Amino acid sequence: MKRPSAFTDMFENSLVSKELFRYFNTKFGQVVTPKALLKSCATVSCKLERPRLSVMDVAPSRCLKTYTSTEVMDIFDRDFYIDIRSDFTIHALKWYEQKLLEGKCIFVNDGTTQFASKSQRTKDRLVSGLSELLADEIYTYEDFGQKFALKGKVTLVMNITSEAYQNYKDRLFGLTFSERFLTIHHVLTEPEKDEWVEKEERTKGMRFRRVITEDDIETEVEIPRKYYDIIKYLAEDFSYLSLRTFIGCQDLIKGTLKAHASLNQRNCICQDDIDFLRMIKDYLINPFSPYEGKIIRLRAHGFSYRDICKVIGKPNYLQQVQRVCQKAELRGVLPYGEKEQSIRHNRGRLRKSGIRASEEAYSRFP
Repeated sequence: MKRPSAFTDMFENSLVSKELFRYFNTKFGQVVTPKALLKSCATVSCKLERPRLSVMDVAPSRCLKTYTSTEVMDIFDRDFYIDIRSDFTIHALKWYEQKLLEGKCIFVNDGTTQFASKSQRTKDRLVSGLSELLADEIYTYEDFGQKFALKGKVTLVMNITSEAYQNYKDRLFGLTFSERFLTIHHVLTEPEKDEWVEKEERTKGMRFRRVITEDDIETEVEIPRKYYDIIKYLAEDFSYLSLRTFIGCQDLIKGTLKAHASLNQRNCICQDDIDFLRMIKDYLINPFSPYEGKIIRLRAHGFSYRDICKVIGKPNYLQQVQRVCQKAELRGVLPYGEKEQSIRHNRGRLRKSGIRASEEAYSRFP
């Protein structure tokens, strides 16, 4: 993973991001910093028009998920967000009916408790309701003689452990809930844990120098036509790495670009916003399933199952590769049954040139 500190000089037109980046870097360390900045963008996004950005932070316990969320909430004025209990139901949101209309980012600091502590019916109702609210700005509840509607410009920042995500992710995808999020992953290494022990004590009393209010952001942001091609390329790449549809990734990318520009008081996106997206890309890879994105990207560019096994250095991985590709087809990430000609062409080239040809082909896709 490219060290985030290499990107700080790129924020020439993003003084707020540069300021936040340095603060988070001092407070949490280099590797966690982009996640905190992304949560800041999701907080701002609730004040913008669609598409918006919501973030799911997936990491093992004690990997600074709650610390970064709490820090972001301290930096922003309370007009931006609702800090809600981790065992809330869809009925609980009715108490915030008026606030949701104003545009709010909902922070859920323990999604693991949220999914583990309720009956399946209650969980499904909550997940479906949040999905509709995030996508359509309205959710209508009707059951047991009750009927009410929730409306609002809503984004969501949810923290969940890697174990809970592995257990629930297929159902979350089935209910389209995960499609609404930019899901980021991270596992602290031993050196990072050691660094945090020292940083936690040294920066305990450290606070950001000001509170960001709605007057400090730009609420109308445009995306110039010249960025359409790079958005298309990034959406394709994000789709492969995160196992999401191209259209869903395109919306999340546009939401991220606009939120980052808004945070920096710009009414138009620029190269800084693209650079920030590139910084986030490595966090899309699930460290507990690190080959999935590579497998899907190779399959999309015409590699057969066996050739993919050779490229990723897993010659006995054939069944796993097939399962990953089939799952990607079911989710619409890969087109079904349209790659045979490309696969045959690639197989012929491999016979002539050996596996080096596929390695070279793979290396062309950064």
